[in-house]
Amino acid sequence: MKKLSVLFIGLLAVLTASAGDIKFVTGLTWKQIKEKAAREKKMIFFDAYATWCGPCKYLESSVYTDDAVAKFYNDNFINVKFDMEEGEGVTLSETFAITSYPTLMFFAADGKMVHKYIGAMEAPEFISLGRLARDPATQYYTLKEKVKSGKATDEDFSHWISNAQDLDDEDRVEISQQFLQTRPDLFASKDLLLAVMSYARLNSPTQLEQLLNARAKIKTMLEWDDQHLDAALYRKTFLYALYQSGDDLNHEKFMGIIKKYYPSRVIYAEHELSLVAAIVGEDADKMKTVYHSMLAGSKKLPIEQSSQLYLEYLESLEDTVHESLIPLLASYKFTSAEKGKEGWLYLMQTISYSQLNEVAKAKEAALKAYNHPCVPQEYKDILKSSYEL
Repeated sequence: MKKLSVLFIGLLAVLTASAGDIKFVTGLTWKQIKEKAAREKKMIFFDAYATWCGPCKYLESSVYTDDAVAKFYNDNFINVKFDMEEGEGVTLSETFAITSYPTLMFFAADGKMVHKYIGAMEAPEFISLGRLARDPATQYYTLKEKVKSGKATDEDFSHWISNAQDLDDEDRVEISQQFLQTRPDLFASKDLLLAVMSYARLNSPTQLEQLLNARAKIKTMLEWDDQHLDAALYRKTFLYALYQSGDDLNHEKFMGIIKKYYPSRVIYAEHELSLVAAIVGEDADKMKTVYHSMLAGSKKLPIEQSSQLYLEYLESLEDTVHESLIPLLASYKFTSAEKGKEGWLYLMQTISYSQLNEVAKAKEAALKAYNHPCVPQEYKDILKSSYEL
């Protein structure tokens, strides 16, 4: 969901930057800014942006200009922003390993990074982000150290790893696996179970079996419906099989695990493995082949599942893949079992057109998706706000 909402924010962002009501410090080096923070005993808010970034422009024009945002950030932070592709920003980009924009970072008065977030948001959420960054109980890097030291509660762990996933923290797998070694009972608390089901990578087949054999218990503890539960359990199984298959993505080993633990998703998993291999190999032609196979081949998937695989890997696809899907979706043949599922095709069309900046056609497809009963309300809310439906 976050990926999709950020996509539409980027698409519809106002292209004229505003000076904003947040007072950003200018004319100082990063070293001088840290010295200023130390003198004033004040935290630093750091906006790492790029001039071409749509969500960055949205923050500049529609969030930083909000009165409540400006008051909160001016009262509580020294605010700075750097173009990460110009001047000192290039060096700082390497220092902080910036790979996505906007990256929003928060530093304590002593210059230590304590919190981080990637992406744009609305004004109320941006104020909430600042509050999280000021509270040691919710600061990302403070929680990370607690998890690493073994002093974290299950609630701490759940909160940290959800953010670690969004930030693509390279340490998250090793740290979470070490933490889970101290928690052999995955059902010890709702917070722990939620973290395991939603984010943590499983260590062993024993853990996978523990989850697969406790569907009713998971549904009760997390209050999930059957569809949510099935999607989450498949994802745990797929990721376990993927990492067990090694760096070469051994097909036989991977499929053996899927057939043993999730036989109902064999064809889906096979398509997904092929797609992952194409993405890893940066092979756009193979990506096209995989999507064509799932939409029209002998191992065709239901349109809802094809849509799920499109959304799951959206950010990793080449524009030529989106372009190739447009005629295929236009001529798609529904089976009798897919009656009432047309909304998923309209959603795929919306995204493929938006990826190619064909806004009028994207809005036309978005309206069809929005009005179709099979599309989940959470997607409809994004479509409504993004296309003013």
